[in-house]
Amino acid sequence: MQRRDCKLAVAIPVSIISDIPHLREKTLEIGLIGRAAAIFR
Repeated sequence: MQRRDCKLAVAIPVSIISDIPHLREKTLEIGLIGRAAAIFR
């Protein structure tokens, strides 16, 4: 498998995580979005 040279930038609106009370849950949510972006790149 070849390595990609280009980078992927994703803008995530704060409204996605603004209603989540705990930092751990916010981190989990952003991590899931990052994983999905990496899979469907």
